[in-house]
Amino acid sequence: MVINIRVIKSAETLERVLCIMTLACRPLVSSELGILAKLDYPKEVLGLIQSCASFLTVQGQTVNFVHKSAKDYFVDRETVRLFFCSAKPPE
Repeated sequence: MVINIRVIKSAETLERVLCIMTLACRPLVSSELGILAKLDYPKEVLGLIQSCASFLTVQGQTVNFVHKSAKDYFVDRETVRLFFCSAKPPE
């Protein structure tokens, strides 16, 4: 799944969104996620969430992982090393 995400044109933005969601201590409202990821709200935020449908879901305006195991996947030490170490901070 992670490899498929990297192939998408906006891979760096998707990585940033998944990193923000992984580090968040609670589900985020889509506008909060948009601000933290420096995205245009609402089109870009919702489009990216749809691209991450294997991991993220939207209920109302709240963005959350589809399941705790999806978040745990990104918290896993090996996944963090492989996935997030290549992510570049936003400019």
